Amino acid sequence: MQIAVISLAGQLERRRQIAAQFAGRGLDWRFFDGIRVSQFPPEYDAGYRRRWFGFDLGLGELGCFLSHRALWRECGSSSDRGWCILEDDIQLLPGFAQALGELEQRSGDWDVVRLMGHMPRRGWAQHRLPGGWALQMHPRQPGGTHGYVITPAAARRMWAYTRRIYEPVDNALDTYWRHRLNIFCLAPPVIALAPGLTSTIAQRGARRRPRWPGLKRDLRKGFSLFERLLFNQRHYGRWR
Repeated sequence: MQIAVISLAGQLERRRQIAAQFAGRGLDWRFFDGIRVSQFPPEYDAGYRRRWFGFDLGLGELGCFLSHRALWRECGSSSDRGWCILEDDIQLLPGFAQALGELEQRSGDWDVVRLMGHMPRRGWAQHRLPGGWALQMHPRQPGGTHGYVITPAAARRMWAYTRRIYEPVDNALDTYWRHRLNIFCLAPPVIALAPGLTSTIAQRGARRRPRWPGLKRDLRKGFSLFERLLFNQRHYGRWR
């Protein structure tokens, strides 16, 4: 399984930490130079974003999204069973290589598997790997794109699904009821956030938003919740 680590060129300390973790593991991995943007890219639907959310995505968020999309395109044109895509602020945990090997052997059971969840969410084990890991289904996704594996077919679908960008990349991945991919989270996780590292994506500061865009954002969230619940009831027989 190919492993690509998204990392901005010039982030030497982050790259040293990642390289040290992979040293001696016998894994095929590489750095992917993260995409930097200085203006809104053509894929970004600024009008929709402002209309329904009331504020723009940050340039760092857009660069992160484009980096994942570029790797989805590469993966989608490959003949591999799956790729592992990591961000450079992670720490490899025991069992990482074994879990990747078992996921590769069972690639027919999943489309995307997060290697950690960003937020704790309730779920249930849909599949189990020989090493004891569970592939957990989460009706409300645990979020994050710090590390995940994806099949070429799923990468092609995600690339097509995100031709129009209006939300962060992890939010787009979360909407499984729209792109119809089977997304699981590995339990227990085999990566964690590296201690002492902060995100290289500039965060949007707190700001007072006009009331009407805020109401529209809540309306959109409510509609998404209804879509998710209806999809879960039809496909899993539960409303969670």
